[in-house]
Amino acid sequence: MILLIIDLLQKFDYRIDETNIKKFLKALQKLEEHQHQIFLEDLEKTLQHFDDKKRLQEQDFLNSLREKNSDR
Repeated sequence: MILLIIDLLQKFDYRIDETNIKKFLKALQKLEEHQHQIFLEDLEKTLQHFDDKKRLQEQDFLNSLREKNSDR
C-alpha cells in the first residue's frame, strides 16, 4: 500500500517525505472500514488513468517522430 501512496504523491507532484505520507495515512484512517476498499479501488483507477494518459502521450510523440521521418 505504501507504494500506491508514494506513486499517487508523485503523480500530483507532492514531495515524498515522511510528513506527507503521515498526512495521507491519517486521512485514510479517518475513513470508515467499508470505505477503505472503495478508496483503494478508486486510487488504483486514478493511477491507471495517469499511466494510460502517459502511455498515450508517449505513443503520440513516437507517431509524430515517425511522420517526420517518413516526410524526409
